[in-house]
Amino acid sequence: MIFLLTPFIYITTIWTLLKEKKVLKTGRSLNSKEKEIGEILKINDLTKIRILAVSEITHPLSWVFSFLSLFTKSILSAPVGLTLGNAILVEKKHETNLHLIAHELVHVKQYEDLGGHIPFLKKYIYQCLKYGYKNSPLEMEAEEFSNNLFNQGLV
Repeated sequence: MIFLLTPFIYITTIWTLLKEKKVLKTGRSLNSKEKEIGEILKINDLTKIRILAVSEITHPLSWVFSFLSLFTKSILSAPVGLTLGNAILVEKKHETNLHLIAHELVHVKQYEDLGGHIPFLKKYIYQCLKYGYKNSPLEMEAEEFSNNLFNQGLV
């Protein structure tokens, strides 16, 4: 099945790069608390990260993920946050949710550690198909980190 995903991964990569470029131009920089979280994660350059609040997060291949979820574990429903390299999209009503921002900052770090858009998206999409969205290791890492911060009273 992975060979069937290759075109979707590249289409998704093109979309994420274009969307990232827009968010990097129009989004806001991290506030002090968000920078603190980024420092804990050891993100390379926090000044490059931008957050853009939007009314709704859409993805060009959501129909593909919906279709594939008929044959595999569930993928994604409508996300409230989405990381695109150094760009983070959040729904407006969640813009100040530090738990969500911490979760998305983990994905920024994962993009860095894995080497960029294509390696991250290959791994992310594959894991979502294999394990389901909530059980994919990249998602579990992000959720565990943000939960730990919350439990320690840091967010």
